[in-house]
Amino acid sequence: MISAARKTLLLCDDEKDLAEELGEYFSETGWRVNICNSGREAERLLFEGLAPECLLTDLRLGDMDGSRLVAMAHALPALIRPRLMVVMTGNILGSATKHTLGVDILRLKPVEPVMLAQEMEDMLLSRMTD
Repeated sequence: MISAARKTLLLCDDEKDLAEELGEYFSETGWRVNICNSGREAERLLFEGLAPECLLTDLRLGDMDGSRLVAMAHALPALIRPRLMVVMTGNILGSATKHTLGVDILRLKPVEPVMLAQEMEDMLLSRMTD
């Protein structure tokens, strides 16, 4: 089990209802969640040093591509870089894979929050023991 102090999430989706629904689920299961509805807002929070354990973002945001947000997050100093990067998308992926996007988890919408949260926790826990 991961301590509550380690379960921090920056959730970015321009679909406000989905972001709130997912944020509520993660909050109820012990995560500290920051929700934003634009890539620029997420960038600002990350540059200001929010330092979440996990970044969960939509691939297609209204103001930028989620892959750009992920790339920016990867470029952050190690102390504030999210340890886990997750992308969700409602669009056909084409040749995009989790490797080409530079993420740990890639899921098609609609996501199943219970399964996604478990996968995220398992991945974070395995990284803590490495």
